[in-house]
Amino acid sequence: MQKRLIRLGTPDQIRTGLTGFTGKKINIVLTDNTVVLAELLTISDAAVQARNMRGQKLSLALADIYEIIIDVND
Repeated sequence: MQKRLIRLGTPDQIRTGLTGFTGKKINIVLTDNTVVLAELLTISDAAVQARNMRGQKLSLALADIYEIIIDVND
């Protein structure tokens, strides 16, 4: 089975591209070069809500997100 990466880099791409990935694990690259592996909960116009692997809920502003990377199995 092949894996495919989906990379979303702009706030518009993030808002429109994440709608089908609710409940999936995503990699969130922040502007300070840290990476968060989390399960996507919801997406709004200003923020992404996710649950990290420790079970904590996070609310990350779109302005703080550099890129979102999603692994998709084909």
